[in-house]
Parts: sequence; structure tokens; C-alpha cells
Amino acid sequence: MIRTMILLMAGAGCLGMASMSLANEWRQYRGPKGDGISADLVINRDWNAKPPALRWSFPLGDEGWGNPAVGEGRVFLMDHEGKDGGADMVRALDLKTGQIVWSVAVPGTSRNANGFTAPSPALDDGKLYCISRQLQVSCLDAATGKEIWRRDAVRDFSARVVDTKWGWAASPLVDEKQVIVIPGGADAAVVALDKRTGETRWKAPGGAPGFASPIFYGEGATRQVVVFNSEGLIGFNPADGQRLWTQPWRTSNNQNSATPIVIGKRIFISSAWNVGSGLVDITDNKPTLVWKTKDLQARFSSPVHINGFIYGVTMPQTPGTLVCLDAATGETKWKQSGFEFGPIGAAGGAIIVVHGKTGDIILAEANGAAYKELGRIKQDPPIAAWNMPIVVDGKLLVRNKKVLLCFNVAP
Repeated sequence: MIRTMILLMAGAGCLGMASMSLANEWRQYRGPKGDGISADLVINRDWNAKPPALRWSFPLGDEGWGNPAVGEGRVFLMDHEGKDGGADMVRALDLKTGQIVWSVAVPGTSRNANGFTAPSPALDDGKLYCISRQLQVSCLDAATGKEIWRRDAVRDFSARVVDTKWGWAASPLVDEKQVIVIPGGADAAVVALDKRTGETRWKAPGGAPGFASPIFYGEGATRQVVVFNSEGLIGFNPADGQRLWTQPWRTSNNQNSATPIVIGKRIFISSAWNVGSGLVDITDNKPTLVWKTKDLQARFSSPVHINGFIYGVTMPQTPGTLVCLDAATGETKWKQSGFEFGPIGAAGGAIIVVHGKTGDIILAEANGAAYKELGRIKQDPPIAAWNMPIVVDGKLLVRNKKVLLCFNVAP
């Protein structure tokens, strides 16, 4: 049973959850459309003349890598108390102030191995869906943190992972009546759980997970759940889990880790370890590789696609080069070094890249012609940051190994 550790402002919090709704929310991993792009159409783009002011910061104890979810005036994230031992925590913070609304302990791991939990929580219809590093799937009441149901995916689905050092990293994907998770079991590579009860709706066999999160492809009758795992890119029927197609895409260590991007009827994928990037056409459920290039090899920082161009940080032998590709042809338009692992997002027609080693936050034009930096927020002292930047309602959220930062980027 979950144990509530801290519960503040409960009455006001419940009222806020019911009445407050932001136009530009970030309710699950990779944002409103699952592509890493904020719904904020206009932000402050001149960081040199108008440096973004720090609104608040929240200290973290886990050195973890899970991105927050943002909705209904709150920031939801997974954290940890205690370096070795202690407890995994799910926290709700006030978006305006960074103050704790509630904080609860959830089942997780007690061992710090390159950080603790990596998946991002997902917010839907007043419920928060969380996955721990050990693949404990929890559904919480988003207003109070109270547990509604929990599943142990290791026990229930014989879950497996390609790299025990990192554990599971794929975030939950919320469908109309179900939550999609990726245990990676031999007969349960992908599983759909009922949103209300946690009961299994379907499971599908396949490969072990490779850290990439599931996405949706298509609309209406053609809508699919797409998974990028150790086998490659796979499409599933969301109603029953039937496998519809497979595009093989393997790495030397089975780690397909960057989350794919839907571009019309095509899907962009990228992997490190000398594999590269490709664009797969899915017309009529018959995957065809349109182009492939090794100029962009995304390890785990998922690229973004804006106005016909793909921006991502490559990871060959010398890491850290930001690459711009023509989405139609795969042609490399430009390269810019100096970003280490480089998590990337976008807002207001610009790209935001975080230097993975120093934590510096860089704003650059989404421009296929050339790299143009618009400003940066330097971190002193430098600190590692592998979480993608999130922009919600004029606020920029960046998580590093020690703290969650919130800056004002409103125009």
C-alpha cells in the first residue's frame, strides 16, 4: 500500500485540479502531440537582450532522468529520497511557485545505478500513471496522490530488459480507455492495461524494450500503437494488440532508445552505435525505408521535426554534434558541435537544446539553412542534464541531476 509522505494544501489543491486548465499542457512524455514540441506558439526568442528569469527551483535527490508531466497547474515528477535505500517518490508541485502540493512513496528500487527512475508520468482525466525503474505501474489520484491501482509488470508479464544497468525507461502512453506499457516479456512485449482498474486488456509478443517510448500513428480507423524495441519499429492494433507490420532495425546491443517521430504517413527513427537514422513509409501497413543516413545517430535524446527539417544530437565516437537533416531526403543541411548528449525540444518556432555535460540551455533558430544561436542560459557550476526541455504556458522547465529549474520564457 502506498504511504502518503506529505500532503499540503489538499483542499485548495482539489479545487485547483477541478477548476484550473492550461491551454498548453504537457501531460505525457514528449508533450501534447508526442513529438517534443510545445504548444506555445510564441515565446521570448531574444535571450541575449532579455535573459529568461529563474522563477523557482526544486532540489532533487535521485540523479534520475524522468521528465515531468505538466497539467492543471501542476508539475508531476518522479524523484527519490536517500542515495542507496530510501524510497521512490512521486511529487506534485505548483507550476507557478514550485512548492510541493503532495508527495507519496511508490514501489521502486533502492539502488542508485546511473540514477533512479527514468520513465515520465502521464496525466489523464484526473489520474496520474507512473512506471518505476523496476516496472511497477501505479495509477494515482492526481489531486491527492492516493493510489488507485498498481501492477507489478515483472511478476505479471515476465518483463525483461536489454540492459540491467539502466533498467526500464519507456514511459506510459495513455489511450482512450487503456494505458500502454512495454514490459518486454516474450509473450508480453507490449501490454495494454485498463485505465480504471489496471486489468490486462491485451498483450502482444515481441522483443525486449530498448528504452524508446511508444507513440501513436494515424487517426481513426488507421490509428496504431508503434513501438521501437530491440527488433525494430513495430505497429500494433490498439484494440487487440495484433501486430500489423514490422520494420527491422537492430543495433549491436539491441538498444533502440530514441523515441520515433511521426511525419505524415512516415516515421523517423534513429539509433547510435554506427546505425544511424531512417525514414520509414507505412502506407497500407507495408513499411518501406525511404532513406537512411549515418550523419545523425541519436542515442537516447529524441530529435524533433519542424517545418520539413529534423534536428537531433548525434552520438558516434565523438559525441555532441547537433545535426539538421532534410526530412524528405535525409540530406544533411548543417552540423554544429558542442552539445554532449544534448536533449532537445522546441517551442515558438525555435529549438531548445540542453548541453548534456554542463547543463547550459541553448536557444537556436529552427532553420534549415544554417545554425543560428539566439542565446543561452549558463549553469554555474556546470551540472549534467539529460532531460528534454519543456515549455508550458510561458515557463521553461529543465531537470538536471540536482534540481528542477523553471524559467520565464513568455514573450
